[in-house]
Amino acid sequence: MASVLPQHSEAITRVATASATKTVPAVHATTQQHEKAIVLRAASTGVPASAPTTKAVIILFLEAFIAGLLAMFTPYMYTIHPFTTGYLTRNVKTERGRLSKTLQYAAALAVIFTALGLLVSGIIKVTGVNKFTEHWVFNVFFFRIFLMLGISFLGAFAFKLPASWINAIAEKAKQNDLKGIFIMALTLPAASFSSTFPIIGLVLLQAGSVPVIGPTIGLFAFSIGLGLPFVIPSIMKLFKSKSVLNNIKVILGFLCLMIALKFMSKADVALELGLISRELFIEIWLGLWALMGIYMLGYMKLSHDTETERNIYGQEYTSLSRMFIAMGAFIFAVYLLPGIWGAPLHGVSGFLPH
Repeated sequence: MASVLPQHSEAITRVATASATKTVPAVHATTQQHEKAIVLRAASTGVPASAPTTKAVIILFLEAFIAGLLAMFTPYMYTIHPFTTGYLTRNVKTERGRLSKTLQYAAALAVIFTALGLLVSGIIKVTGVNKFTEHWVFNVFFFRIFLMLGISFLGAFAFKLPASWINAIAEKAKQNDLKGIFIMALTLPAASFSSTFPIIGLVLLQAGSVPVIGPTIGLFAFSIGLGLPFVIPSIMKLFKSKSVLNNIKVILGFLCLMIALKFMSKADVALELGLISRELFIEIWLGLWALMGIYMLGYMKLSHDTETERNIYGQEYTSLSRMFIAMGAFIFAVYLLPGIWGAPLHGVSGFLPH
């Protein structure tokens, strides 16, 4: 009896093992089929696989708001601000009336940019974000735009819309009613195309973190940041130095060139040309960051540079703001360096070609 039990025990063990071996793949296959069915059902009903998180929306809103605020400190926007505010309040004698006019102007800016965001979101919804942004025509177009803007910001030439277009819009904005204010708000992005377009481009790129509705949220927040200095003019007193405004222009120039390279690399991938490798991309970015740092330290001059700042003893010096910007540029250049030899660069992996 004792000798029979071990034999039955061994048989039971073999049967259990065989059953488990067959059951595990079956369960795994059933799970895979269930997951596939969920994905296919979501795709067929147009429901995104993952909805945007509240954190992603808040981060996008804050980034776009800050971008809109910084756009007001580009040279053209900074110059046009007092004229726009003065024109809005030319017939107003009370503080309450001034606030009403500027709030109407800020609201008109919000409507214009939000409408643009809705248009972009609609295009993405209809065409699909991947098809829309991965096509070589889209990327070549934006490569040319950002390349020309970058060269323009670095002082090669002035890039702006035809004066006849701007004058035609401005002529219709002479009315002092709500319609005139709205048309005047429409004049601002048209006249400041070279200053606002690169920043709007950055906002739209960052809006990719929030599927479909990202452009609408981003441009709405951007418009709030852009309109706030008209409601609270004292914000514009934060930066008074012409050299600071020029520094912002140069930084935007370098950033535009970096973004242009990103669009070019995506077009290169779409056309399967193989011209821009990961190593070449990193080398060009490293060079641009290094040049930015050299410029900020005062070792490189551009055609539109203002007179060098001098200290209380009349000596040329590098301001603390320029020094910290230069430090940041050099640190980022050093961060990129190992990537040339294949090291992972998690901080910029989304920009690098694969």
